[in-house]
Amino acid sequence: MLDFPLLALRELRANSTRVTAALIAVSVAAFSLVAYRAVLSGYPQGFAQEIRALAGGEILIFCGIDLLTPGSGLEMEWRPWKGRPWQSYLEYYLPDLPSRGYLAFPETPEWSPLDPEDIAREIRGIPGVAATIPYYSLPCYVETSEGRFEAILRARNPAFETDLYSMAEYLTDGRLWHEGEEEAIVPISQGKAIAGVRAGETFRLVLPAPGATPGEVDWTRCVEFTLRSSGEYDMSKSLREAAGAGNGAGAPAGGRVPAPQDGPTFEWNRPEIMVTEQVFRSMCTRAGWGEPACYQLAVRVEKMAMLNAVARAIRAVLRGRYAVFTVPELGEIRVAGSPVPVAISDIRLVMLVLTYALSGTIVCGSVYIMISQSRRKIGLLRVVGATSRQIAVYVYSLMLGVFLIGSTIGLVPGECLRFLDWLGSDLPISAFLKAALADAGIAFGAAVAISLVMGTLVVAFASRLPCAEVLARGQV
Repeated sequence: MLDFPLLALRELRANSTRVTAALIAVSVAAFSLVAYRAVLSGYPQGFAQEIRALAGGEILIFCGIDLLTPGSGLEMEWRPWKGRPWQSYLEYYLPDLPSRGYLAFPETPEWSPLDPEDIAREIRGIPGVAATIPYYSLPCYVETSEGRFEAILRARNPAFETDLYSMAEYLTDGRLWHEGEEEAIVPISQGKAIAGVRAGETFRLVLPAPGATPGEVDWTRCVEFTLRSSGEYDMSKSLREAAGAGNGAGAPAGGRVPAPQDGPTFEWNRPEIMVTEQVFRSMCTRAGWGEPACYQLAVRVEKMAMLNAVARAIRAVLRGRYAVFTVPELGEIRVAGSPVPVAISDIRLVMLVLTYALSGTIVCGSVYIMISQSRRKIGLLRVVGATSRQIAVYVYSLMLGVFLIGSTIGLVPGECLRFLDWLGSDLPISAFLKAALADAGIAFGAAVAISLVMGTLVVAFASRLPCAEVLARGQV
């Protein structure tokens, strides 16, 4: 029986130009498989670092918002939006939310504050969860020498100002606050800029009192504070410097690369004045708020490559009681311009299946042509005693050989792509090797499955060729 696979291998070598298209199709399918799996495994460590630094993490948790998925529309209901811009980032990602409302299942609780400690306790044991960061904020307005500006007072915990999450990366002047000092960092030239506040200067900030109902504020009872600006931050700073570094002009004497006139920008339009959490709580107490409410919880993951897996695990643990979104998902929703959170359809899996189906069709067609043009050879094999089963092994070997060779060709550049992705993921080498072995196992497993399934008709045709074919004119 072993002679027939060897005979099939020699046939492929003899007809290498005839199976070129089949090899190309299979190699494209194998490469697509690796690329698909590499993308789904996660993101580079530096991906979307500006919004992650602002939010404090890679996953955002809210209450009362449901994701619209295929088939769920009839069960959901429209609700008016009762949230406020200062409470969370949702209105940044969904600009139409205040005017159009949102969809939610009937059993989903209304928009309301979260219990950060309860959520943190529930998800603490999930592998990959590094920390949970509550988002504490209040509306305010700032009075400077250049006017009065609406703003958002935001609490930041200095203990979590680490690595790419630190706002120090985006300071254009000054420094971060000192713990215990009534200092703030103020946005500059970004979105709704607050003019007239420079690093080292003091400014007046006015907080409202809590309203009669939760989430409402009372501007008739305000408390005034005096804060010192310890620094100015600009979320587009790193993008402008990256663009300027590549223009060949070099840095000026001062060290900063000048911003090109049409350089890239980060479209962040929330005028957040950031203070330490200790100062924020002190100001809340003096304004009559007591314990501040939390409407948004950020979750940090240990590795960005684990992001999707961690998000799925959090959704499973919270069991639909909260809305869980990754930063990339929210970014896709914003770019798509959807008025409600919608599950962006992932057609890559469908395209991958179609690619494999197409490659299988091409392989089967190529083998069928080879068999049709070698009918006398099949007839000779039947004359010397080959059974239908042995002919079937011969034909299956032809198809499997094309799939294995093509898969190997496609896996090489695919794994190079995965290796580049691994270099930016900060994962151990064992993770890359495990994923590469899984790629090979899936690709070769798919090769065997498609050869067996799609090659059935070709095998049925070849195994029924009679011995009389040896007398027919044709190629051997």
